[in-house]
Amino acid sequence: MKTFKIVISFIGLSFFIYLSIINSYVFATTYSVSNNTIDTGGSNNQSSTSYNLGSSIGQINQGVSSSANYTIKTGYQYYDYGFSAPYITMTIPVTTESFGQLSPTTFYTVSYNVNVTTNADYGYGLYISENNDMQNSSDPSITIPGFDSGAITSAVSWTSPSTTGLGYNVSGTDADSDFSSSSMFRELSSSQSVHIAGTTGPTETTGGDQLTMTFKVSIPQTQGAGDYQNNCIYTAIANY
Repeated sequence: MKTFKIVISFIGLSFFIYLSIINSYVFATTYSVSNNTIDTGGSNNQSSTSYNLGSSIGQINQGVSSSANYTIKTGYQYYDYGFSAPYITMTIPVTTESFGQLSPTTFYTVSYNVNVTTNADYGYGLYISENNDMQNSSDPSITIPGFDSGAITSAVSWTSPSTTGLGYNVSGTDADSDFSSSSMFRELSSSQSVHIAGTTGPTETTGGDQLTMTFKVSIPQTQGAGDYQNNCIYTAIANY
């Protein structure tokens, strides 16, 4: 009897930076700046059955400025961050999945959902890695490697179970574009955390961004019997 399983764990990370700029009257013997404003004040609690309104007092340059290396949010509305503190959450309903008993050169799959919710202005990125190839619990030197060492960052079509190993597919609106169909798979990596999905805006208004992870395995006739397992590590990063 041959039994195989994947143990799945996850890590969620987030960070944010507040930058506050106070505008005031500036002068010297050779110049003066007189366009100062009072940039504190306003309300986020104005609403009716048909609208919600947040207002600011005396601001002329509020908004977002950015380059490749920084983002500056100026003004009361951005300092208050739109009614709530920045956050990101990731939900995975399982901690362990099992392929069960396997027969050689036959596909077996397991699937589950991952949900990422954030109010970050620039969305989030989701990354995946593994601790090592699937290892035999009795002899870790016996492994089930990935199905294609060239498919770490770009998915390839995997339709024949005679090509053996482990791979994964991601489906959902915001999955990376190379997961263009259910037959497109990547190999897990233990040396790098690889981007698999993400958005360019917040996801909290839609109840979070839901993705479906599908893992697939096929083993050769020569695969040693035993229990095999590894850990998949998920990292969600919010972009503020």
